[in-house]
Amino acid sequence: MAAALLGALLFASASGPRRVLLPRPTDDAAPQRASWDGPESNDPASLFEALQASAAEHANLPAFGYLPVVGGAARTRVHVTYGEFEGLVARLACGLSALGVKPGERVLILLPNSVHWAGLAYAANSLGAIYAAMYPQARPSEWAHIAGDAQPRVLAVQREEQWEQLQAAATEAGVRLPSMRVVVVGDAEPLSARAPALGGDADRATTQPPAGSAAASLVSWHELLTAADGAPPRARPRAPRPHDVCSLVYTSGTTGLPKGVCLTNWNVLHNLLSGWQIGCVQPGERTASFLPWSHAFGATFDLHFMLSHGAHINLISQVAQLAAEAQAIRPHVLLAVPRVWSALHGKVSAAMGASPLKRALFQRAQAHAHSRLRLCGYDSYAAPPDTLADKLFDALVWRRVRATLGGSIRLCISGAAPLSPVVLDFVRSMGVTLLEGYGLSETGPLVAANGVGGRASCARGTVGHPLPGVRVAIDRAVWDGAQSAGEGELIVYGPNVMRGYWRNPSSTRAAMNADGGFRTGDTAVWTPSGHLRITGRLKEHFKLNNGRFVSPAPLEEALLAHPAVASVVLDGRGKAAPFALIVPHAPELAKLLAADGAPVAADLTLRALCAQRRAAPVLLEALAPIINKPPFRPYERPATVLLDATEWSVANGLLTPSLKTKRQPVLSRHADAIAALP
Repeated sequence: MAAALLGALLFASASGPRRVLLPRPTDDAAPQRASWDGPESNDPASLFEALQASAAEHANLPAFGYLPVVGGAARTRVHVTYGEFEGLVARLACGLSALGVKPGERVLILLPNSVHWAGLAYAANSLGAIYAAMYPQARPSEWAHIAGDAQPRVLAVQREEQWEQLQAAATEAGVRLPSMRVVVVGDAEPLSARAPALGGDADRATTQPPAGSAAASLVSWHELLTAADGAPPRARPRAPRPHDVCSLVYTSGTTGLPKGVCLTNWNVLHNLLSGWQIGCVQPGERTASFLPWSHAFGATFDLHFMLSHGAHINLISQVAQLAAEAQAIRPHVLLAVPRVWSALHGKVSAAMGASPLKRALFQRAQAHAHSRLRLCGYDSYAAPPDTLADKLFDALVWRRVRATLGGSIRLCISGAAPLSPVVLDFVRSMGVTLLEGYGLSETGPLVAANGVGGRASCARGTVGHPLPGVRVAIDRAVWDGAQSAGEGELIVYGPNVMRGYWRNPSSTRAAMNADGGFRTGDTAVWTPSGHLRITGRLKEHFKLNNGRFVSPAPLEEALLAHPAVASVVLDGRGKAAPFALIVPHAPELAKLLAADGAPVAADLTLRALCAQRRAAPVLLEALAPIINKPPFRPYERPATVLLDATEWSVANGLLTPSLKTKRQPVLSRHADAIAALP
């Protein structure tokens, strides 16, 4: 009864009718606003209010779909409605409150994307608390750093062993953890309170941590859902306010330790309110969700944005299962990073090159599609088949390509890294809109995107225009390697800019100008057409021994579009010319070697293929059509290819959980070979 009373208090409307979050997807123009400084009359004040508005309108629509795992095997996909999810959030808010969570305190989530993850984040927000998240794939030392920095009241883990690993890593690193309650989710179904308690009295039994580590009480998911039962009703907590910090997003740690980005409710809500025009999603449309919600792009757009639109978020069990699970989900919308789009392009190109007939048909279909896209008069958006030839190629080729993603895909959004124009054209040739955006954790995350202002405002090779309410400036004085007039460091102003780094005033001062601008560390330039083009990352630019600066990102993305390239890093600091460090796709490298006349056994491993004397020269020759054409200047073109026979992954520490390459660890693996280059 007490839990029900508290839930009613938490979810009661404080004043009048529930707020409406977004304009209708059928609206043709963005709503006019007096200011973006904060919510206006119809805006939500928090993520929790945004959920209330969406749940009120879409109560019976499915909000989530997932594959439950029982006994190590996935079962039939289960769906949770908006009404059920709202009820779960209410119960979790009661449970967190009973565990002592108060406004401003932290709830730390160490879980894969799940209904549990989303429920905890929204429940924390409803209490005015701050949710933070960690990547399950990250190393325990990183978990320990984040837990020590965030100082949470509650930590949620999938398995008790994760808590034990975190404690051991904290002890080894000398990190002081707070006393906290640890929720062990296990395999509990998110809506069920019938699961057995964790060890009976586990929520009252203090674990025995290593010396110097934190004491904690372990609580099962069942116990969290029922924690308020029998307790006296509590006063309704203060409603979260728009400029309260709602989330700590820890940076991916490509260099140095992760920092906690303080995002307010309004930072994220600005992205939701202004970003609807970029990619409208209809209520009930399905997504295939695999971007980690611990990352700002994933949390804001693959979770909050989709919930605010009434979308049906279908969780992919693991990235490797995307194509297989998409067959059952049949998603309409897909968000991904460029590495995923490049991999799709490479796999389709390889499959279509399996026979001379397929290769000829695919080449004709591509040529026809590219011609049609050039004539349509706009970029980024799909151009529907019109002529008889369009429809014929669509039936013979592009419909089959779309079928690899379930057959219903219509809208894709790419972020987190530059996207190759070759890959963009490939996705558009499929008959699918692909909108590229730009942003950072510190900016909510979105700063600019193609689609802001409609399809006529898009331009391939750029990130379009800034969102409404966002202003950007380019500081041309920060470095001496500009490749074109007007190039410099991008600085962002607006309601999406973070409050600062959590408990890190020195890093905040280094990143923020006195006038409130955030220094992104990315270089950019305005194109003659008035679009924003990101040219690279200041820390990744390198100088050759002739004094020329090279920005590696554009050529890296172009090389990833080749079916033989799985991963690539371009470097050349202090060298006469750049070099490309590449992880090849084994089947494609084998084809190149066979075409060169080398005897290649069908069962050769990638390591054996890379060890072939002609492997690197043959791959460099195959990449020449990409390397040796504009916009790449002669001094930017790699003169050497170095091969890596180990796949870069999160597990081996060569990719971040958001699939960005950790450049320094990758280069360190080949230090001797690099040192030998002229």
